[in-house]
Amino acid sequence: MLQRFPSLKDVRFESQNRTWDTVVEQIPDSEGKVYTEPRLPYGFQRFQVTRMDLENERQTANIGVEESHR
Repeated sequence: MLQRFPSLKDVRFESQNRTWDTVVEQIPDSEGKVYTEPRLPYGFQRFQVTRMDLENERQTANIGVEESHR
């Protein structure tokens, strides 16, 4: 994305976990089940790519190409 849009400084993605966990506990040797309150949903993920990351990737790729030609 940074290569395609040179005017971008960086690209960031963020997501939040808002999924409830379903908690059902099986009772051994029984058809019964125990239902408990699920824990609260929480958590997030963040991902960022900067121009410096792109340049580092290019340098790493160039090093790999140079070593393969030796």
